[in-house]
Amino acid sequence: RSEDPDAARRDPYLSALDETAIALMNRHEPQELLDTIIIRAAALLGTSHGFIYLVEADAKSLVCRHGTGVFTDYLGYRMPVDSGMAGLVFREGRPIAVPDYDAWSDRGPGMPTEVFGAVVGVPLTSGGRVVGVIGLASGSHERTFGPREIAALSRFAQLASIALDNAHLFEAAQRGALYDPITGLPNRDLLTDRVAHSLAWTREGEDQPIALILLDLDRFKVINESLGHAVGDSLLVAVGERLQRCLRPGDTVARFGGDEFAIILDGIPGVEEAHRTADRILAELRAPFELGNRDWYVNASLGIALAWPGLATPGDVFREAEVALVRAKSSPGQRYVLFEPQMSAATLERVELENDLQRALDRDELRLHYQPLVDLASDRIVGVEALVRWEHPTRGLIPPLSFIPVAEETGLIVPIGRWVLETACRQARRWLEELPDSPLVMSVNLSVRQFAQPSLVDDIRAVLEETGLPAGRLELEITESVLLDEGEASATACRAIRALGVGLVLDDFGTGYSSLSYLRRLPLDTIKIDRSFVDGIDGDNSNLPIVEAVIALAHALGIEVVAEGIETVGQLDRLRELVCDRGQGYYYARPQPPEALRKLLAGGIAPRAQGPKRRPHRAIAPGRS
Repeated sequence: RSEDPDAARRDPYLSALDETAIALMNRHEPQELLDTIIIRAAALLGTSHGFIYLVEADAKSLVCRHGTGVFTDYLGYRMPVDSGMAGLVFREGRPIAVPDYDAWSDRGPGMPTEVFGAVVGVPLTSGGRVVGVIGLASGSHERTFGPREIAALSRFAQLASIALDNAHLFEAAQRGALYDPITGLPNRDLLTDRVAHSLAWTREGEDQPIALILLDLDRFKVINESLGHAVGDSLLVAVGERLQRCLRPGDTVARFGGDEFAIILDGIPGVEEAHRTADRILAELRAPFELGNRDWYVNASLGIALAWPGLATPGDVFREAEVALVRAKSSPGQRYVLFEPQMSAATLERVELENDLQRALDRDELRLHYQPLVDLASDRIVGVEALVRWEHPTRGLIPPLSFIPVAEETGLIVPIGRWVLETACRQARRWLEELPDSPLVMSVNLSVRQFAQPSLVDDIRAVLEETGLPAGRLELEITESVLLDEGEASATACRAIRALGVGLVLDDFGTGYSSLSYLRRLPLDTIKIDRSFVDGIDGDNSNLPIVEAVIALAHALGIEVVAEGIETVGQLDRLRELVCDRGQGYYYARPQPPEALRKLLAGGIAPRAQGPKRRPHRAIAPGRS
C-alpha cells in the first residue's frame, strides 16, 4: 500500500470537524458550541491562541466574544470595524493571513506586542451577511498559516456560521411561541410562566404579594370591524406602548389575544400600589388615539387579583382576576374592581362558562336542532328553523339563553354563527337530495355582530357555493336591533343579501321599535310575529287587534307573515281566520335533531299535538327555541 504523507495530518482535520459537526447536530447551546469551535480549531492547527469577534448591533464595533490562550484576557474587548486584523477581514469579507503581526502596519490598538507571530482570520456569516471573524495567532515567527490552514479554518467558520444561524432561528421560534406577533409583547404562555415564577419565589425577609391586572378594551371590536384589522392592530400596538409607560422596571405587560391585555406587578408593598397602577392606566388610556385620520376614544375595564408566593397557583390568580374583570364590565361607572373572596359564585361560573364556550366549537360540542315551519292553510311543512344547542361534556344540554348572550359579548357569536349557517345549509342540501319534491326552506338567524361583519355577503355566498344549496332555499332572520344599530348600512346589507336570491325575514316584529319604515324601505320577504302577541289571541285578549293589523299591513306590502309560539288549537284557528301564512310552535313540533325531523319531512304534513304545550325557553340569534 502506498503511503500518503498528508494522511496523518488530514485525519486530525476530519476528526476535529466531525466532532464539531456532531456537537452542532446535538444542538448544544450556541455559546458553548462557538467555544468548542475555537478551542478545537486552535488545537488542530497547532496554536493556543484563537478568537471569535462578533459585530455589534450598530455595525460600528467588533467585540471579542470567545477566545483561547491570550484572548481569554480580551473577552469583551471592543474595537472599531475599521482597524485591526478582525476589522479588515470583516470589511473585506475574505480570509487574510499576516506572517508577522508585530510588523504589520494595521495591527489593532490595544493588542500586546512580542506575543504573536503569524495571524490568520476568516469571516463568519449568518443570514447571508458577515457578522464576525474567527481567527488564530501563532506564538512564534516560525509558525505560519498557508492555504491548507486557511481552508481548515474556513471549514470551522462554516460550522460556526451554522451555529449562529441556528441560534437566530431558535430565538425567532422562541419569540414566536412566547411573544404576540402584533404588539411584540409577551403572550399568555410567557406571562403564565412569569406568574408561576413570581409565586414560587419568595424574597428573603419580604412578604410582598404580586398583583395580576386583566384589562379589556371596551370599544376595540367597533374600531376593528369598522376601520379594518390593520387599524385595529395599530391600536393594539399603541395601547401596549401606553401600558408600558405605566409600569415600574421589572413589571410585565402582555397581550392575551383579542382586546385583552394583562399586567403583572411583581412584589408590590400593598394593595394601594395596584390601585395607583390601575389609576395610571386609565388616565393613560383617556387620551384619544389617532386612527384612520380621526381621534378615537377607548375605554377599558380592569380586574385585579392579589396573590402571595407559596399561597396560590397561577390558575387561582388568573381565575380571580377574570372574576374581577367580569364584575368591572358589568358595573356601570366602575372601571376597575379588586377581587374579593365574597364575590358571587355566579360570576365565577360565568367566567368558566366563557372559557368552555371558547373551546366548544373546536371540541364539536355544538348541535343544531330544527323546528318545522308550517303552512297554516294546508298543515304542510314548508321550512325549518335552525336552532343551536350546546351539549357540554359535564353540564349536559345548556339552553341558548345561558350561552348566546355570552357569545354575543365575547364576539364568539361570529364564528358560532358561521358554523350554524354552514351546518344548516349542508343539512338542507342533504334533505333536498333525499326529498327532491319537498318545498323545504332553511331559516337561519343572524346576530347583530354577524350582520356588522364587512365580509357577511361574501361569507353567505361562499357557504352557498360550498354546500351546493340553492340561494332560494335559504332565508336569513334579522331582528329590529340589527336595523337600529347599523342604520343605513343595514339597508345596504339587506339589499346585497337579497340580490343573492336569499330570503330576508324580520324576526320578533312588535317587540322593538317596530318602525313601519322598515317594511317600506327594506327588501323583506317575511315578518315574524313574536310569541308574546300570539299568546292569548284565542281568548279575550287585547293582542288580537294588533296581530290582525300586522297581518293586514304586511299583506298589503306583499310580505308574508309567520306566527311564532303556536301552542293551542285555538291560537291556530284564530291565525287561520286572520289569514296568517305560516306558523311554528309546540302545537306542531318541538325543535329536534335532524334524524328525528327527517321522518316529519318525509311525511310532509306536520303532526298535531294533543292539547296545549308548555312554553319553551326563549333565546336569541342564532338559537331561538
